[in-house]
Amino acid sequence: MKRLIAIIIFALTLPFFSSAQSNYKPGYVITLKGDTLHGFIDYQEWDANPTSINFKTDSTLKASKKLTTDDISFFNVNNIETYQKYSGRISIDRIDADHVNNGKDTSFKIASVFLKILEKGDKVTLLYYIDGIRPHLYVAEKIDATPVELSYSIYIVEDEKTGNGKTVNDNVFKRQLYALAQKYNMLTDRLQIDIQHADYKKSDILKIVSKINNMTESEFTTRYSSKGKSTLFVTAGLNITNTFTIATSPYYAAGGKSYTSNKAAVSVGADFFVNPNTQKLFFRMEAGLAQSNYNVTYIDKIYPADASQASFDEFWISFAPQIGYNLYNGDNFKFYIAVGIAFTFYQQSNAFYGSPSFSQNFVSGFPYNFSPFDSPLILKAGIQFSKRIGIYATYLTSVRTTRGGYYALNKNADQIGIKYNFK
Repeated sequence: MKRLIAIIIFALTLPFFSSAQSNYKPGYVITLKGDTLHGFIDYQEWDANPTSINFKTDSTLKASKKLTTDDISFFNVNNIETYQKYSGRISIDRIDADHVNNGKDTSFKIASVFLKILEKGDKVTLLYYIDGIRPHLYVAEKIDATPVELSYSIYIVEDEKTGNGKTVNDNVFKRQLYALAQKYNMLTDRLQIDIQHADYKKSDILKIVSKINNMTESEFTTRYSSKGKSTLFVTAGLNITNTFTIATSPYYAAGGKSYTSNKAAVSVGADFFVNPNTQKLFFRMEAGLAQSNYNVTYIDKIYPADASQASFDEFWISFAPQIGYNLYNGDNFKFYIAVGIAFTFYQQSNAFYGSPSFSQNFVSGFPYNFSPFDSPLILKAGIQFSKRIGIYATYLTSVRTTRGGYYALNKNADQIGIKYNFK
């Protein structure tokens, strides 16, 4: 129960870890006067564009300086991410299907923000901004560095024929991209098709802008490949299973005992990083195989008051989605924790109950009434000693081995082992 409470507390507090840790990376800022200052920037997994950054001129300094758009016009984090100041119009109409307006909403605000540079080309620069309302995409031409928002809106109008409301997707951004491609003599048949089928999202528009900048497909793949976004791994270890009796069961009253087995466990999986540059927060998909067994001999307290044996073997097949976080995240040393659910199928064999001197296997698990499926919660911790080799420890919460009746048995498990990353 205590470990289950610890899992719940961890799951609730996990989202706050990223904001609590500093992560200073080499970088530089450009002041409003045009001076370039090299130093270290606290790089976080920003869900929205940062309104400020913490900056140090020396990594050994304890104190940092908070910089906003009132102080700097540009900052670059170790060639990982780049932001520039923008002061101007920002649309504030919602563009998600759950908040569709009746009639077009052209409202906007004037603000100074940091725009993230997605691509800086010799013709067009693509920039991105997301706030609590919606995502925004901007383009800036080299001849005029002032960013212009790519316009997109969704709203409902009344159909003149039926009188019913119909949804309008106002794809002004497609006409803007079309005009840019035409201006720079890059409007091929293929690019026209790409623009026509584009959605208002980073991935679609980034491909279009890269073609306007005359970037080849191989260059695009090299620059914007998914390298680092995920890691494949395998594990091998020990499955330490505690199968225990329920105190209210007839089996317990007759003298049935708990049993701990030590069997093999292996798994394969993949970690998907929310931000490949920091690799702090990750989602894990893991499929595993494991074994356990139960084998006890006891003196029956009720009848016939002589030696009895209860035993069976168990094979596990599991699929376990998890969410994890690298609490310590060095280049060659990491410490992580994760929580998840292990959707597990259990197959039992060699079920036996009787006198130890009389060998008889019961068909289909009779009389145990085995539970074939359950979903224990997972609490996992691990240490990565290098980019490839690490160790882990896992606790799986208590689940049913049998579905009640005479033999009321539950089990929980601890797993320890070695993890190998393919990089």
